[in-house]
Amino acid sequence: MNIAVLSLGSNSIDREARMTNCIAWLRNNSVPIKLSSVYNTSAINGKDPDYLNAVAEISTTLTHPELM
Repeated sequence: MNIAVLSLGSNSIDREARMTNCIAWLRNNSVPIKLSSVYNTSAINGKDPDYLNAVAEISTTLTHPELM
């Protein structure tokens, strides 16, 4: 088993759905060890939509290249 720390983020129009789907996929395809709360951050350029972000530490059988 491998441990991976993932940075999750989306600023698409349906960012809530994308984040929910991503977390659901991780729960179905790995054993989540830790998951931060989902939080909002502004785009650095001040023009693009805000981001939803989270950090997940997971246990997986995937190797680094496979996970990427």
